Parts: sequence; structure tokens; C-alpha cells
Amino acid sequence: MPEWCGGRLTGQRFAWVPAAAAMHADPDLDRARVTPGGGLWPGAVVRPAPNSVPVHPVAVEVCGADGTPVIVGGRGDLNITPATVRLAGSEHVVVWWAGPWPVTERWWEPRRRRLARLQVVFDDGTAHLLAVERRRWSIVGSYA
Repeated sequence: MPEWCGGRLTGQRFAWVPAAAAMHADPDLDRARVTPGGGLWPGAVVRPAPNSVPVHPVAVEVCGADGTPVIVGGRGDLNITPATVRLAGSEHVVVWWAGPWPVTERWWEPRRRRLARLQVVFDDGTAHLLAVERRRWSIVGSYA
């Protein structure tokens, strides 16, 4: 069964544990979770969290209205406004977006990890959490 373990990234918030081990854990996965110090995890995307997280991120292309790829700069700024997302041969129009939220994990190590997240709503009404790492975009969560 899933057990809340915290984390900044969508795929890190829950882990699968044997049901016997989780019997003593709090089964309420819906209530707000905070760090031991009382605040939300630093760098975590604000609530609500995506209710669907793919096992493997789904590769997409995020582009501006003129087809230019969207790039997140080193200061967390976008080079162009997101207008379309290409997914599995189809193109979706972005009608709303928020972010980006950059994250640098283990910044003190040579092999640190840098990425940024962006929330988007498509013209068909679906909403998704996107992430970009090494200039490659992917869907890392979806909202119902």
C-alpha cells in the first residue's frame, strides 16, 4: 500500500510498502502533510498535488506560439510563453499555466540535480504538472 514519505518531487512523496508494515502507519493519505519542523517541504509544488503520477515520466515538447522550444533559464525564467504541448503525435493548446518552480537538489555536490516544474491546462480541460531537466520536458503528474 502507499505510504507518505515526503519529498519535493511528485514521485517522491509516496512509497510502496508491504501492507503488514503499513498497519501501524497513518492510512489517511489525503490530509495535508508537513515536515517535522511544521512547514511544507521546501521546493514542493503547492497543493493540490497531482492525483495521477506516471511510473515513468511521459516525454513531451513544450513550445511557444511560433514553435520555439520553451527553455527555463538559470534564474527560473522562461524564454517564451508556453503555448502548445506536443504529446505522442498530437498537439495541445495551453490555455493557462503557472510556474516555473525551479529545484536544485544537492547543490553542494558535483552531481547535483537541477529541474523546474510548470503547471499547465490544455484546451480540452485537462491539467498536468510538467518538469524540465536537461532541456527535456515530461509530464510528471496529472490533475483530475
